[in-house]
Amino acid sequence: MLLKRPQLKLIQPGDTRWLSYFRSVNAVIRCYEPLMITLEHIVNERGEESPSASGLLSILKDQSTTFILHSLEPVIEALSILSKSIQTKNGDFNRLEKSMLGTLLRLEELKDVSINEYKQIFEIVAKMKISSSTNLNRDRIT
Repeated sequence: MLLKRPQLKLIQPGDTRWLSYFRSVNAVIRCYEPLMITLEHIVNERGEESPSASGLLSILKDQSTTFILHSLEPVIEALSILSKSIQTKNGDFNRLEKSMLGTLLRLEELKDVSINEYKQIFEIVAKMKISSSTNLNRDRIT
């Protein structure tokens, strides 16, 4: 099952680049299930020898972490797009103003996200956890 997933690389965010934050958050969200399976495997195989894997697993299992990641992704994406438009060599103030207004409009739209959409995030997280623990149990049996 893991081999059917696209191969993605987890990215360490830079200090000032919105694009790196977006790529990091996006990679964790897209690879959440295989990441959890891998971390659980490392923790089960190595135990106390791998405190980093155990700590990261604990953080990612927390529903609030997953909620924050899903909530942040569209915000960081909007800022990343603005950042890229500012960094273009042939940009001018007219384009910059349009990019800034577009970003502000997108952020305003995100404020109108309904509670039901957040409930869907929690449902997705619950499904991922069930799938992750099922795959882990299957790995233990074989």
